[in-house]
Amino acid sequence: MNNKSILNRGLCFFITNFVCLLILLLNTQCKKEDSLNTQRFDIIPKPSVKSQSQVDDFLSRWDTISYSFKGGELSAERSKLLGEVISVLGKGAGLCEFIMGIHDRREFRLADSLLLEHKSEIFSGDYGVATREFLRTREQSDFIKTLYFYAGYYFSGAGVKEYIESITQPSSQERFLTGYCSRLAEHDQQRAVEEYKALRSDKISFYGLLDVMDYLSPDGDFANTDAIFPDDFDEKNSMGAALRYRLLKRWALFHPEAAANYVSETPLRVKPDSIRAVIDQWARSKPEYAIAWVEKRPAGPLQDAALEELSRFALKSAKPQDAWKFAAKVTNFDTKVYLATEVFKEWAKVDKVAAEAAWVEVFPQ
Repeated sequence: MNNKSILNRGLCFFITNFVCLLILLLNTQCKKEDSLNTQRFDIIPKPSVKSQSQVDDFLSRWDTISYSFKGGELSAERSKLLGEVISVLGKGAGLCEFIMGIHDRREFRLADSLLLEHKSEIFSGDYGVATREFLRTREQSDFIKTLYFYAGYYFSGAGVKEYIESITQPSSQERFLTGYCSRLAEHDQQRAVEEYKALRSDKISFYGLLDVMDYLSPDGDFANTDAIFPDDFDEKNSMGAALRYRLLKRWALFHPEAAANYVSETPLRVKPDSIRAVIDQWARSKPEYAIAWVEKRPAGPLQDAALEELSRFALKSAKPQDAWKFAAKVTNFDTKVYLATEVFKEWAKVDKVAAEAAWVEVFPQ
């Protein structure tokens, strides 16, 4: 065997072993990544005894401060203690548990205020990972469900489905998914809705998606998002109609005329009654524009619904005379009588003579 043949065999042996080693390393790395991305959410972690002891100590000191000080001194001492809590426990699970302790002491507004102030720090990054694990050790409560919402809102990376499935209570699963999709909705309306539908299990209702509507991006395509929902004319579609109502209110908050035109121009898809959501929101910000738009509509169910909404808004604003003008323009007789009666009762409390004269003019018999 010549030297060239020996060299070729040696080279082939080297390449074969190198490739095998490379494949082995790649498989090992993939397993590590899989392990990181799909944590053992089926195992409920045990709370740290040391951390629990520290939290209990801080809460005991909180109680002492609450009993010992008042007014400005109380606020100053509490603020000082909170700084120490953050310094010792960090801004993750420890701070979260401390805030829960304050909530348990029925200081609800203070607990909510602290949560809003520190929610990003508690639920983001490495702190967020620890906090999510901590939440799975706690018993169900309304405040826990609020915490799960923020845990979902600030969740990032892989493993969202696995984490949702690891939560024992369906209501907390729903709040986590709602928070997760609410964050998505701020950037991509359609994806938020589709992700909710995709990640939702049979145990999770669609009610959380109603809250997601309140986070829809102002610059998003509301019409395309609405197209995801079934037509209003499906009698079994009560949830779809509720979702559309919330979507239209959100749309009207930023682009009321566009939202109103959408309802007006899609009568085969959206019921005329849906205009209520738009007018209710529009009347709060620019009532004169809402009135002008409604007056240009042809008589019929859509204009009647809009006029009724304007009438009720005027009545709430202590303007019964304006409310009467809108009610009198309603074309559906039964609706007009019902609405006018409601307005008349309130108007008569402040000016019975004027109310009676207006009634006779509209209903002479």
